[in-house]
Amino acid sequence: GGRDHFDTRAPLYQFIKRLTQLRRQHPVLSRGVPTVLRDNPVGPGALAYRMDHGQQHALAVFNTAPYPVLLDNLITGLPANSSLRGVFALAGVLPDAAVEADGRMTLTLPARSVGVWMASSARKPSPARLATLTLDPLPAVPVTGSLFVQGRASAGQQLQIVVDGDLQGAVAVLAQDDGRWRASVATDHMVDPQTEHSVVVWDPSVGLASSAQSFKVNRPWQLVADVEDPAGDDTGPFGTYRYPQDTSWTAHRQLDLRRVRVLTAGGSLRLDLTMNAVTTLWNPANGFDHVAFTVYLELPGRSGGVSVMPLQNASLPAGMQWHYRLRAHGWSNALFSSSGASAHSEGTPVAPAADIGVDRAANTVSFVLTSAALGGPTSLSGAKIYVTTWDYDGGYRALGIDENPGRFSGGQPSDPLVMDASDVITIP
Repeated sequence: GGRDHFDTRAPLYQFIKRLTQLRRQHPVLSRGVPTVLRDNPVGPGALAYRMDHGQQHALAVFNTAPYPVLLDNLITGLPANSSLRGVFALAGVLPDAAVEADGRMTLTLPARSVGVWMASSARKPSPARLATLTLDPLPAVPVTGSLFVQGRASAGQQLQIVVDGDLQGAVAVLAQDDGRWRASVATDHMVDPQTEHSVVVWDPSVGLASSAQSFKVNRPWQLVADVEDPAGDDTGPFGTYRYPQDTSWTAHRQLDLRRVRVLTAGGSLRLDLTMNAVTTLWNPANGFDHVAFTVYLELPGRSGGVSVMPLQNASLPAGMQWHYRLRAHGWSNALFSSSGASAHSEGTPVAPAADIGVDRAANTVSFVLTSAALGGPTSLSGAKIYVTTWDYDGGYRALGIDENPGRFSGGQPSDPLVMDASDVITIP
């Protein structure tokens, strides 16, 4: 437009300026050695690390979740009773903090927040806490249903059961007159039997958390639909589409969907998609290439939803309206809600996206979506699913009339970008 667009008042410029000033003021942030203190193996949540440089120490804490989380009993590695001066917050002013006599600290972190503290000299020790909290040991065997927890506190204490740091999903419980408390926690969204979860009991009135207990969940998957798809029907909606003419496609026909198995565990969903072939010719991070899956999900009893298939030049068949849409290929794994979706907009990103598994021997790619990602349903009975295949290269790969080594052919650019598709599958 004939003018310089470099704008030093732009929000991103100002943000980078703040970070640059922070690193210049505190060399420990640019010269120090990081030590990771806590992360969350389950998904979005707390990440904490300490930076050390000579006698300087800093603590950086992130909450990557879109909800508040509890960072409980963090072993800081800092001297007992250290003072922590807040020097950076992503938004607002970061309050000062302190390390307890045992070198630990407990923080509540706002959604999508960042905080940086500089450690300084020891402060006067805080008075000893009078309140006590205990959480009884959990059984060593994996949980197959709800998690039952119990422990002891002061009579009448208002408590919260916090799993994996999630304060938004905390379960409220009241200690009885004898100090005992009991509660159950839903585990519908915990579908990976290898993941180790943590649980604490938390008293927000005094900022005290019990020691954490760990547990695993092994919820049985129930097969609710098993639908075969014809071989050789990977020719688009008009039967005229052809693969890009590079042999990496034509020799394998990776877009030919052969079978869809639908499994549920409470409100969580698993799809096993068997293909004509699963390849890794391009060394894909997700374990499969030369195909992009787009999965549409309509949930029963939900209002809203849209029929348009974003960026695919098409609408869903059979009057289906999607509430969630998964787009995944060898290097991406993105889940969207239908809010804001249109022919040219994918909708609103949702986290976490799918867990992906690949069985190359069986030519099967599996996707697991937890109930938490789907808004917390307890059952998927009545839900509808539609699976499509195409390919993705910075966007859905182009379609044209003439044959081309890197483009689909046999259709107009405005035709539906769908090579193969399942029927609309309704979960009984």
